[in-house]
Amino acid sequence: MKIVYLLVFAIFTLLVGVPSLEAEELGPNLGLIGSYDTDSYAYRVTISGNYTYVADYYDGLVILNIEDPANPTFVGKYNTDGYARCVTISGNYAYVADSGYGLVILNIENPANPTWVGSYD
Repeated sequence: MKIVYLLVFAIFTLLVGVPSLEAEELGPNLGLIGSYDTDSYAYRVTISGNYTYVADYYDGLVILNIEDPANPTFVGKYNTDGYARCVTISGNYAYVADSGYGLVILNIENPANPTWVGSYD
């Protein structure tokens, strides 16, 4: 599925943070707020601040601004050599699991222009 779904993260926190609360008990409180159709297959999503970082399989890392969750907007991307399957963020760095090429490390200080820092295969 190519669409990245953004849900209310406060509700997610409730689900994760309150072990006795069941999803069925929330009922109508869960719902789609916004979406963004990426060019490839969105495998994993990581949120940091007002940005979401999408491991977008054929297209590498895609960065979206989610300041307005109902209207996520494209900010930038870095096309990795392999197939981006997972991403995590630490500080100004994105760590992308790139199938066939190992770990790709990107500097995301400027989200509109992520740059290659290094890799480990």
